[in-house]
Amino acid sequence: MPSDRVSEPRIEGWRGVLPDLPSTVRALSGGAKALLRTAFCAVLLVIPVMLSSPTMAQEKPAVIVAAVDPEIVDIPVQDGNDIRFRKLSLSQGLSQTRVSHIVQDNDGYLWFGTQHGVNRYDGYGFRVFKHEQGQPDSLSGIFIYSLFKDRSGTIWVGSDQFLDAFDKATETFRHYSFDPANPTVIHISEDRQGNLWLSTGRGLYRLDPKSGKAVRFGHDPKDPASLSSDDVKSSGEDREGTFWVATSAGLEAFDRATGKVTRRITLREEVREFSFHEDRHGTFWVIYGSGNGLAVYDRKENKLIRYAFAGQDGGKSLTGVYAILEASDGNIWLATMGAGLLRFDRDNMRFIRYKNDPNDPQSLSENRVIALFEDAEGNIWTGLHATPPNSFPTDAAPFRTLWPSPGHVDKLGEALVNTIYEDRSGAIWLGAGGALNRLDPQTRTVEVFTPAGPNASIEVLAIAEDSNGTLWIGSLGGGLYAFDPATRQFKAYRYDAANPQGISSDIVTRILVDRSGELWLATWNGINRFDPATGDFTTYKQDPSASAEAYFSIVEDENGRFWLGTTAGLVSFNPRDATFTAYKHDANDPQSLSNNVVNSVYAPGGGVIWLGTQNGLNRLNVESGKFDVFYERDGLAGNAVSCLLGGNDGQLWMSTNRGISRMNVNQRSFDSYTTADGLPGNDLTGWNACNSGRSGKMYFGGFAGATVNNAGALGHDEFVPPVVFTDLQVGTPPNAVPPKFTHASGDQPAAVTVPYDERDMTVSFSALSYRSPETTRYRYKLMGYDSEWHAATSDQRTISYAALPAGSFTLRVQAATTRGNWNMPGASMQIVVLPPWWQSWWARLTVIGILLAGLVSLYRYRVAKVAAQYNILLQERISERNRLARDLHDTLLQSFQGLIYRLQAVRHSLPHQPAAAAAMLDVVLDKSDEAIIEGRNAVQALRDSTHADFDIVAAVRSEADELAKLNPGNAASFKLDVHGQPFDLDPKVRDDVYRIVLEALRNAFRHAGASSIDCEFIFTDTDLRIQVQDNGSGIRTGAGEDGASGKRWGLAGMKERAEKIGAHLLIESHSGKGTKIELVVKGSRGGWGRNLRA
Repeated sequence: MPSDRVSEPRIEGWRGVLPDLPSTVRALSGGAKALLRTAFCAVLLVIPVMLSSPTMAQEKPAVIVAAVDPEIVDIPVQDGNDIRFRKLSLSQGLSQTRVSHIVQDNDGYLWFGTQHGVNRYDGYGFRVFKHEQGQPDSLSGIFIYSLFKDRSGTIWVGSDQFLDAFDKATETFRHYSFDPANPTVIHISEDRQGNLWLSTGRGLYRLDPKSGKAVRFGHDPKDPASLSSDDVKSSGEDREGTFWVATSAGLEAFDRATGKVTRRITLREEVREFSFHEDRHGTFWVIYGSGNGLAVYDRKENKLIRYAFAGQDGGKSLTGVYAILEASDGNIWLATMGAGLLRFDRDNMRFIRYKNDPNDPQSLSENRVIALFEDAEGNIWTGLHATPPNSFPTDAAPFRTLWPSPGHVDKLGEALVNTIYEDRSGAIWLGAGGALNRLDPQTRTVEVFTPAGPNASIEVLAIAEDSNGTLWIGSLGGGLYAFDPATRQFKAYRYDAANPQGISSDIVTRILVDRSGELWLATWNGINRFDPATGDFTTYKQDPSASAEAYFSIVEDENGRFWLGTTAGLVSFNPRDATFTAYKHDANDPQSLSNNVVNSVYAPGGGVIWLGTQNGLNRLNVESGKFDVFYERDGLAGNAVSCLLGGNDGQLWMSTNRGISRMNVNQRSFDSYTTADGLPGNDLTGWNACNSGRSGKMYFGGFAGATVNNAGALGHDEFVPPVVFTDLQVGTPPNAVPPKFTHASGDQPAAVTVPYDERDMTVSFSALSYRSPETTRYRYKLMGYDSEWHAATSDQRTISYAALPAGSFTLRVQAATTRGNWNMPGASMQIVVLPPWWQSWWARLTVIGILLAGLVSLYRYRVAKVAAQYNILLQERISERNRLARDLHDTLLQSFQGLIYRLQAVRHSLPHQPAAAAAMLDVVLDKSDEAIIEGRNAVQALRDSTHADFDIVAAVRSEADELAKLNPGNAASFKLDVHGQPFDLDPKVRDDVYRIVLEALRNAFRHAGASSIDCEFIFTDTDLRIQVQDNGSGIRTGAGEDGASGKRWGLAGMKERAEKIGAHLLIESHSGKGTKIELVVKGSRGGWGRNLRA
């Protein structure tokens, strides 16, 4: 029998109780010994014969069979109550009550296998994966039989439809089926080569996850070295690499290379659950879900030793063990089917049992435990038979509950602790439940005392101990009591109005033994100094005439001055001169006391006084009289501060309505403690109960009960929780599955791309910390959008952004436990909001193209317009030149030609007829003056009269007068009439109208030979009508078209001007009957400019 493969000592401390072979022999009776000797001799005779056989001499046993010790060893069991269990519930979304399998993925999610799907838990709620009809990539089954995470992080699920693997990227499942019978996979393990081993009712399968190929190993009746049964329960490697397979027939060492069994351990019981675990000490534990349920395999001796759990009463509790867990701290935990949860106490070689206590709501929910798992934070999870899972931290909680005390029933049915005190012997005294209670910290037993017997009650508000060991008890309505712990006797001091040396009130809220040993009382009617020797009380009040003056607390500072908390502010009292100084809240002074209800006062020295008020923590600088105030926004657990204590570390501790806070007074920062840290409840206000005990112990009491700190467990929380995004919805109405979403993978953050019309976004997230999810702190910031970080609580794990602008953003979310650091850099999600179509690249290119085309068109239009305007101006100049040419031809040139003829005549007449020549010369001079006037008129016609105040009617009248003077020989009468209300014309229109009218008048005066010329202006709302009519000779046929020949240029110019301004020009003329010219300019008042053509 080889023994050099594995070397393992038996569990130290049990060696003396485990029977070895010699001791067993000695324990046999005489007859049995004789029978054993006979059998032993027969064996000695048979062995040489067997060895002489050639076959037997050459063959060696193929399978080594381990011995099973017939005796069952009792293991001591001690009940424990130092664990506070947290409990999940169906109301959180758990799909089914019984959780039989638990794993944690690489992201930090917990996965629970139930009889109705697998549940992924984020600390606040569940996402359920199960088979969905019509969804081929959903989980293949419903009933979950196994859960496993391999080294790559893949989650494997064994269900009633064989085997699935979870695809994290798509959150779907890949299905594996390599046996037509689809046997149920009840256990999955992974060896060092990365192969998966599947335990089923049809044998053991080796699966290559990469190729999906599987090989089956089963029982072969013809091969004794095959597995002993196809009913495989579990498998796995030990620390040295030996592969073990547990079947319903036993535990077997399996050679994976040959597929043969090399060692076999056969149990005598028929087992259900069957597994093993080798711990860090080398102990090879064997567990099975029937019978006693626990054994240890001694591989050196090749022996299996079975154990049973012995209760404190000496009786045996035989039960199966369904799961074993070695926690990160080295503790071994067992899940039993009826005996609760067991922890192996290696130092004392016993098990500590945790079971359900109907009187303790924080005890284990039930005693049938079927699954165990430890998460990354160090919490142990228990799957239970008929209730949802429970969990608890493996490390010591910072606080532990003292009250309510397990096994002690409060006759008032409440947890309120009015006061708490540790005496010099270490006993803990509490005012609770209508009595004085003594709690033994070792045995956890409670003694109850009342002054008037067990059926009476007393509301104890204050406890103090003097140098003689007497306890002084302040009560609500019962006055002061002296209690002798040795005799258990009370002595009462009651208020007596007739006794001026008596106590001032029967309500005593605090008792102080000062540095000199004197006893001081805070009452609801002043403060009292008490002399126990005489029994006399001296009362001090701010207002001696007041009927009541209530005080809640009293402390002494380093100068011997007393500081008192009241409902009317803070009061300082100097016992040397009996003077009082009051500090009150002033709404107009931010450096005054924050609230007048002062619950507790602490005087550490150095001229500083700390106060717990009903609204904030206050720090008083005695010298300046100014207060600094701290609230929840500064990190305080709750604004109602009940009781203050100074820790041995120099930090300030306080109970509040929302837990306990520790303040670093130098950094002015806070750490908070809640029920997750062992408190019986978060509301520790009430009668301001706290006390500093020995060895750094701090006691706090209030509505939730009483608690004490665990020394050494109050440090910083090192666990930094990972943050995951649990939900994303975009658009209105929201779409649960947004377009183009990518899950986080490795160092790559989650990413989502949304269109512009769906840019409303809601994101949910969770920090995967399970110890106290409700106290986890959060902060978030949308980079590129938010200017600062936003704080959030565990109830605010959903954030929304409405109408995000187009662009790229990064959402960062960070989390921290109550006393932990922020996880850096936190979870990130890349968010891309696509631009609207009008901001897309193609839209921008289109707009740019249109703009360029528009600019080109505009440029061309502008050039065309400028060219047209230039052409108009050019045409005007040409027309004006032609007109000037006509005028000069008809007037000035002809006049000059006549002057030349006359001058020639004067030259010929001068020598012979001087007098006639002189007369002729005078006529020439007169004609020269006329020629000059005509030239001036022609030049004047070139001027532009577009000034704003030009009066066209007056100008026409003036021009007519000038024309009449230039033609004295043709003295035609001129008449001008105006009808309607004159109004201003557009200057350019007006100038052209003026020139047309002027040309008509010139023709009438110069060429018509008329005796009467009439001009009429008719102003209407729709047009301007001008008529020029004479009774002259009329226009001869062809006039107006022969300008090129130098005759009568005027009519063509008039027509051009009328066409330019869009006017209608009518010329009627009959030979010998005169000429009528009518000009009609269409338009409306104020709108004449539209008639001007570009």
